[in-house]
Amino acid sequence: MNLIGGALALTAIQGVALASELAPDLKQEVISNCAPDAYRLCPQSLSSVSDAAVCMRHNRAHLTPTCRVAFDRAVRILAQK
Repeated sequence: MNLIGGALALTAIQGVALASELAPDLKQEVISNCAPDAYRLCPQSLSSVSDAAVCMRHNRAHLTPTCRVAFDRAVRILAQK
């Protein structure tokens, strides 16, 4: 799995929160499940983390089910912090 896409997916999920606030297993889940979606939905945004974040959030309805589950779980956890 390409870590750039995973990192962009994590950035999209976390907003202003630091990725270090996510448990390692959840980070890996997001990377594994959402990197393909980042490349599929936001290829034009891969050079800019902020653009990718906006794109992934905008395309939430088009995320694969496995990515959406990881995405929503991470968002809920970060919202509690």
